[in-house]
Amino acid sequence: MIPPLAALYAWPIVVMILYRRYDLTTALILSLIPAYLLLPVRVGVDFPVLPRFDKFSIPLLSALLFSFIALRQLSANRRKNMPLGVLPGFLPRDPIMLGLVVLFIGGAFLTPLTNSDTLRYGPKTLQGLRPYDAFSSAMVAGMSLLPLLLARKYLGHPDAHRRLLIIIAGCGILYAFLALIEIRLSPQLSNWVYGVSVRDWAQQKREGGFRPVIFLEHSLWLGIFLATATIAAFAVWRTKISQQHKRFMFGAGLLLVTVVLSKTLGALMITLVLLPVILMLNARQQMLAAAIIGGVVVTYPLLRSADLVPVDKVVGFAMKISPERAGSLQYRLNNEDILLEKAMQRPALGWGGWGRPRVYNEKGEDESTTDGRWVISIGLGGFARYFAEFGLLTLPMILLALRKRRYEITLITSSLCIVLCANLVDLIPNAGLTMVTWLMAGALIGRLEMARVTDSDATALEPAGRRQQRYHRGPQPGLDTAAPATDRAEGPRYTRFATKSRKAGV
Repeated sequence: MIPPLAALYAWPIVVMILYRRYDLTTALILSLIPAYLLLPVRVGVDFPVLPRFDKFSIPLLSALLFSFIALRQLSANRRKNMPLGVLPGFLPRDPIMLGLVVLFIGGAFLTPLTNSDTLRYGPKTLQGLRPYDAFSSAMVAGMSLLPLLLARKYLGHPDAHRRLLIIIAGCGILYAFLALIEIRLSPQLSNWVYGVSVRDWAQQKREGGFRPVIFLEHSLWLGIFLATATIAAFAVWRTKISQQHKRFMFGAGLLLVTVVLSKTLGALMITLVLLPVILMLNARQQMLAAAIIGGVVVTYPLLRSADLVPVDKVVGFAMKISPERAGSLQYRLNNEDILLEKAMQRPALGWGGWGRPRVYNEKGEDESTTDGRWVISIGLGGFARYFAEFGLLTLPMILLALRKRRYEITLITSSLCIVLCANLVDLIPNAGLTMVTWLMAGALIGRLEMARVTDSDATALEPAGRRQQRYHRGPQPGLDTAAPATDRAEGPRYTRFATKSRKAGV
C-alpha cells in the first residue's frame, strides 16, 4: 500500500522527469491528466488562506514551475527546439476572455464581502463570511483557472490539440482496463493502493453489480471521462493523426464497451449522441454543432427558468429505460428547483461557501442535494460566477465557430470542441468540472488568440534560429495560402505559429 501523501509529494519528481524526457507541450499534458487519474482523492494538506494542496493543486503548481524553467532554457539555447505557438503573457489577450477571468476571480473576492450576515435555520447557525474568506476564495478561484491559463499559453496550436486528443484517448484506453477490474470485483482499487475507501458506497451499486470509481471522486466522474476518451479515440482514428490510428479504433471499441458496462446512463447517452458527430460531420459542421451545444449550456438556467427545457419528456424517456433512473433524475430536478429558488435570493454574487447556498428546514436539517455544476456555481457566486465560469468553457467554441473560415479551423480542433462538449453537457446533471475540462477549454482559448494559422507542413517542432514569423491576425505577405492541402489528417495545411520573439513567450 502506498501512503497517499507520499504519492502527492512524489508527483513533482514525476513532473521533473517528464519535462526532461519530453518536449514542453507533451510534458505539460502528461503532468496533469495522469495526475488527475492516478493520484488519491480526498487527501491533501491545508494551510491558512492558501488553497488546499492536493491532487489538483500539486500537479498544477509543478507544471507551472517546470514549464517556466523549460521555456527559459529553450529561449537561452538556440540549438534546442522551441515548442509551437507559445503565446505571450500568462493572461488571455482576447478582451472577452480576459474580462471573464477578471469576473471569475473578482466575483470570488466580492462574494464573501456581501455575505457577512449570520444565517439561522432553527437550531442551526451559519456564521457570516469575513474579509479573510474573500482573499482565500479569490486564491482558490485563481487556482481553479490555472489549468485553463496553462493550456491557453502552451496548448493553443493545432499540433497541441492533436497531442491532447491522443493523450486523452490513450489514458482512457489504459484506464478502461482498471475500470473492468472494478466492474468485476467492486470499487476497491483506491482502497488497495492508497487505503482510501470509496465515498458513498451505496451509490456505486447498480443493477446487481457495481459502477467503477478507481481513483476518482465518484463513478459519475469516471463515466464522463471514459465517454470523453471514447469520443477522443474515435476522433484520433478518423483524423489519422497518430501512426497507430488503427490501434485507436480497437481502443475506442474497448472504451465504448467499458462505458456500457459502467452503468452510467448519462455518460452512455452523451457518447452515443456525439459519436455520429465525430464520425460523420466535417470540421465546419462539427464547429456548428459545438457552438449550438455551447450556447444551450451557457444559457441553460435561463432556458430552465422559462420552461423551455423539456424536463418532463426527458424523465418520461428515462422511465422507459429504468424506473430507478427516472426516479433519480426527478429527484435531481426537484433539488435543482429548490436550490435555484434559494440562489435567486442573492442572484448577483451568490451565498458563498460553508453550506450557505443549501436549503434547510425549520429543524436545521439539510433538505438539498447538489448535483448539477450549473446550480452549484449560481449558489456559490451568483450569475457573476456562472457566466464567468461557463463563459470561459463555452465562448471559445462559439467564437471559433463564427470565425471558422477566417481562421481555417481543421478537423482536429473541431473534434476537440466536440470532446469538450461531452464534458459540458454532463455539467448540467452532474458536478464533474475537472482539470481535463479546463485544459481543453484553455487550448481553445489559445487557438482563438492565434487567429489564422497556416503552413506547408504540420511537424511539431521548429528550430529556434529559424523562428522569424510574427504574431499575426491575417494572411502573411508572401505566403501562398491558397495551396492545395495534402495532409489528410489536417485538411487545409497550417503554418507554425510563432510569438513575436523567443522572449515573448516567457
